[in-house]
Amino acid sequence: METRADRINWSTDQEGTWLHLLVEDGQKARAYAEGADKPQRVKITQWREKRSLSANAYAWTLLGKLSAALHLPAEEIYRQLIPDVGDNYTTVTVDLRGLDKLRETWGNNGKGWMVEVVGAGIKTGTLDVALYYGSSVYDTAQMARLIDLIIAECRENGIEYLPPDQLAAMLEDWHGER
Repeated sequence: METRADRINWSTDQEGTWLHLLVEDGQKARAYAEGADKPQRVKITQWREKRSLSANAYAWTLLGKLSAALHLPAEEIYRQLIPDVGDNYTTVTVDLRGLDKLRETWGNNGKGWMVEVVGAGIKTGTLDVALYYGSSVYDTAQMARLIDLIIAECRENGIEYLPPDQLAAMLEDWHGER
């Protein structure tokens, strides 16, 4: 259950410490509380109104515009930019015979999850590969770098993009969406 709490308070009695929330939807909260017969995991974060365009949606909007301008699939442009984000991969050594299966299974995680051979492994028949993560797991800094790369491509191709202050606000919310 997710709801907005406009005020938070607490109290203590013989059972322990209680957390009180003034919630937006009291009926929903009451129904949930009455049905909760096991311990619950509770995480409280600052409420932020959802934006109509998230950082990820904005990135794909710009990629769509680049796709139209460059006559390339948006996914292809995205995948070309992923290695330039930085701090978005791990390096492993794999048996040469398992490379295709690794590409298939790693790539099933999403569009930006790629495998790139970076060199021969120390042992014969092995390769060192970089396993790139897609933007679905990026933190705010990584997402900002990806959007900066996309904006650089837009600038080169005369495509409009958000002013820096609006982009900064969107990226600030990216961490909250994660």
